[in-house]
Amino acid sequence: MFALYMSVVSIVSVVAIGCYELAIMLPKKDEVWCQILADVTGCMIKVPKVKEATALGAAMAVGVAAGMYKSMVNASESLVEWYKEYIPNAENFDTYNKIKVQWQVVDANQLTLVDKGLTESMWKAPGA
Repeated sequence: MFALYMSVVSIVSVVAIGCYELAIMLPKKDEVWCQILADVTGCMIKVPKVKEATALGAAMAVGVAAGMYKSMVNASESLVEWYKEYIPNAENFDTYNKIKVQWQVVDANQLTLVDKGLTESMWKAPGA
């Protein structure tokens, strides 16, 4: 339930203030993956220092419930420390977007071939 709450808060925050950042829990040593994620999404990726995000989130929720913080956003601004931020590379972002457009065309055509019975889908939904 807490994770759902935080997801909704994050989405509302992005829409409300136009701040496009993602905070992710990836291993700190996986710098290549973090940079790729920034480049693909076009968002700044922020990696927190904390290793136990669940415990920190629970502590933040208790702080809000106890009136120590006005909101989860307020609590996170006070308690979360950042290890590193990854800024998207605009050139890579453009390249990934071109690949995405090409893939969408390929995917749509593949679905058409499957619908016509000319090929089989590599993936089927459970129960399908």
